[in-house]
Amino acid sequence: MAPRASWKGYLKLSLVSCPVRLYPATSASERISFNQLHKKTHNR
Repeated sequence: MAPRASWKGYLKLSLVSCPVRLYPATSASERISFNQLHKKTHNR
């Protein structure tokens, strides 16, 4: 399913108005994992 904007609005700078959409930065379908690396060898 495509992500939906959680907020829609306009950013107005002087005479220029630009449409802005705010999307969530997280996804429920994917997990984020981190690996620690050895500082000298860069191995996990």
